[in-house]
Amino acid sequence: MNLLGHLSLVEIVVYHSERNQLQHLKEIRSAYNYTSLPFDVRKSSIALFLNEILNKSIIEVEPSPNLFDFIVNTIQIFDVMEDHFSDFHLLFMLQLSKHLGFYPRENFTAFQPVFDLKEGLFRADIPNHPDFINAPLSESFFRLLNTGFNEMAGLKISTETRRQLLENADLLLRIAPAIV
Repeated sequence: MNLLGHLSLVEIVVYHSERNQLQHLKEIRSAYNYTSLPFDVRKSSIALFLNEILNKSIIEVEPSPNLFDFIVNTIQIFDVMEDHFSDFHLLFMLQLSKHLGFYPRENFTAFQPVFDLKEGLFRADIPNHPDFINAPLSESFFRLLNTGFNEMAGLKISTETRRQLLENADLLLRIAPAIV
């Protein structure tokens, strides 16, 4: 199996030299053997997408054990899921935002149906900028916010709604770090 595949979890031993920018890799081994991720084309496609999201979203220079544990645990959950994982990437992106410090407020009501992507909350009126989610899509967004990885089978999201939610979740990850 490919040790350096998308989202592979590996243990490495590196010779660290203060004089060199390029370090010497002594050893690499798999820390977790996936059971389905590299073999299921649907999961592999989602893993490639999540790999890109993580690569563009995480700019940590300090260790972040909670973020690391979240990523490892949720990818392992994804690996063993047998079905109902077509919305995994959406839920992962929203949960990732929590670990990056800008999780949306869950204040959706019939009187506050518009989600403001810049402010990260539901509001009654349409904001003075184009970065918002209007009803009924905002209701689907709210349902997704309140879904756990073990409850994904209960999500019934159409392909078009999934596409729109993905566009907005991506926009949230791009906008929010600038306003935190």
